[in-house]
Amino acid sequence: EAQRVVENIPGVEAADIELVWEPPWNPNMMTDEAKEALNM
Repeated sequence: EAQRVVENIPGVEAADIELVWEPPWNPNMMTDEAKEALNM
């Protein structure tokens, strides 16, 4: 479902979703733009 949602975003032609568990995600992995968008 995530792939379908992403592919429906204007300007996105295709998406490949791969779930990974290592390394564990943390907020330091976010881009500055993502942090700004989420007021972090």
